Amino acid sequence: MPTLNGLHRASVLALLALGAASSRAAESYYLQHNQFSPHHWESVGTKFGWSTHPSAINNETRELDPNGAYFNNGFTLRTTDGKADTFDGASLTLAGGSLELRFAHPERDSRVARLTVTTEDSTIDNGIHSGASGLHVERLELLGRVNLGKAQRAYRSLRLRIDTLVGAGDIATMGEKGEVSLSVRDASSYTGNIVHQIGKLDFDAPFTSRGALVVLPDAQLVLDEPLTFTSATIAGHELPPGTHRNFDEGVIVRGNGSITVRPAR
Repeated sequence: MPTLNGLHRASVLALLALGAASSRAAESYYLQHNQFSPHHWESVGTKFGWSTHPSAINNETRELDPNGAYFNNGFTLRTTDGKADTFDGASLTLAGGSLELRFAHPERDSRVARLTVTTEDSTIDNGIHSGASGLHVERLELLGRVNLGKAQRAYRSLRLRIDTLVGAGDIATMGEKGEVSLSVRDASSYTGNIVHQIGKLDFDAPFTSRGALVVLPDAQLVLDEPLTFTSATIAGHELPPGTHRNFDEGVIVRGNGSITVRPAR
């Protein structure tokens, strides 16, 4: 029968082994080509799926690693065609290129647990021709700007739901005739700017951040939620500190919609 000292030693060794396993860096996987149908963000065993090296050939992985860190490597990455899908990797990083959403539904979204954007030319886009495509991100970290939509797909609508938003990269709208719906549960640590360049932007939930709001001339903001920023510029006019519900242009106010300017201290 093991002694108490023996049991204690076995427990310590087990804890050390568990700590060593948890501290090991996640394996990294990369795209090497733009994806097109039928390939998507869970494709494996093909050159259009994930590889264990960013450029070397014949490194395709045969199965998805639930603990892996995945990088689009500047290429176009697609969600699964025709259904709302959850990405099964631990994290996903956009470094240029785009994430195309391949399913449209009024409420159902594809989902990713951790999404990081590292470079300025990264895009999340509606990859189909009609309807609103949605993405739910549990944690979005913006180290560089992310574009919502593409200029050449100006008529497409996009829905982005975020549980936690952090970082200093901007969020910029790109669609001229489509609509972007943005819902963020917690942006209290976010210092980037919301740059509404063109088309229609609708916040679907109250929003408070440590960054700025910029609504360019000819862009339209649907204001039906309370929004709080450190500064706000609407069609070239900077709003003074305080809460605002009346605007000369660029904003459609509904219900309890307001913009509060609370300068950083």
